[in-house]
Amino acid sequence: MPSITRATAFANNEVAFLAWTIDGPTIPGCLGFHIVREYLDAADRVTEERPLAAYVAFRGQRNPDWLAQNTTVWPVQKFTWRDLTLRKRRDEAVRRPDNVRVRYRIRAVGRMEPGLEPVVVVPESHWDRKTQTQVHHTYKGSPIPLGYLTAAQRTNVIEVTRSRPPFSSTFTNGILSTQFLVRVLEEDGAIQPGELE
Repeated sequence: MPSITRATAFANNEVAFLAWTIDGPTIPGCLGFHIVREYLDAADRVTEERPLAAYVAFRGQRNPDWLAQNTTVWPVQKFTWRDLTLRKRRDEAVRRPDNVRVRYRIRAVGRMEPGLEPVVVVPESHWDRKTQTQVHHTYKGSPIPLGYLTAAQRTNVIEVTRSRPPFSSTFTNGILSTQFLVRVLEEDGAIQPGELE
């Protein structure tokens, strides 16, 4: 059976870029890849882990509010991915710390069948500003139980730091997500003239 043969990660102080390859033209039954960010201590022991955010639903499912699930629900359906939440959180203004060491664990997944190890769904939630409550992210359509098709492949370890002597880098971030911005502006039911400013 094909496997993930190589996985590589690159990062600046803001975003990580991941790429991986398999040893055949396809992995039979593959629906995508479950990706987990692993935080490491100085001895390379995992201290924390988190599946990456994912927004693209399967056929027959819809994500009308553009709310993130993660790769335990909607696996990445290509061979590269950008971890845009490496430093920026998607649900609050506080940033994740820098000067950390991370790597990524990647596994191919398909529909759950007998003999496969099941993918355990990690529930997602968000803060609803209107009701001031924590709400589980929902989507339209039936869940698809997933199972692992390959062993885990880990990327190289990357240092998430702004210090790369003799240089120090800082990034300014513009507004990149039009859908998110429109959703925030429409939370009160209408976009008023001058509201964006």
